Amino acid sequence: MHEASGRRPAKTAVRCHDLAVTDVIHIPRAFSRSECAEIISLREGLDCHGDRFLNYGEIRGASEVCWLEQDKAPRWLRQRLLELMRNAIKRFDFDISDPLENFKLIKYRRGNRVQWHVDCGGGETDTRKMTLTVLLSPPDSFEGGDLTLATQHSELHRDIGDVVIFPAFLVHKVSAVKRGVRHALVTWAHGPRFR
Repeated sequence: MHEASGRRPAKTAVRCHDLAVTDVIHIPRAFSRSECAEIISLREGLDCHGDRFLNYGEIRGASEVCWLEQDKAPRWLRQRLLELMRNAIKRFDFDISDPLENFKLIKYRRGNRVQWHVDCGGGETDTRKMTLTVLLSPPDSFEGGDLTLATQHSELHRDIGDVVIFPAFLVHKVSAVKRGVRHALVTWAHGPRFR
């Protein structure tokens, strides 16, 4: 796993294509505690629904999801996410035509989870190439809810404001929340289909 230092991503030059397609980028505290609280508050007034979808007959998830359209998001949030994603795109050297999908604000309560899955597939997800996720809750406010990849079995979000970016085809899950509430933001970068 690759780590960046500091609260915000550095604006230094990034070497192109220095990561393997199975690598993960971890950026600690890319968002402050107050910024995370502001992002959570953006759920107010949005149409939220249960995120329930089938995977081989099993219902996955059941978390509460709100979709925040980019043009309704604060400019600082769009710019920060775009900068983080663009730096990751350079490092993975993926062909990206649309660097940010609308933002998915997810609220996991006790018992909510997402089983092993990938973020690309058919329909609208067919061209997803990269996943970016932000932990918006402090880790001491919930138990469980670990984001893990099949290739890396340790929790990827270690603290509030941590950003994790990885190729959308990597198998990952969020374990069941046992206590409290876990908030996260997820977005994706799109491009021509992998060949």
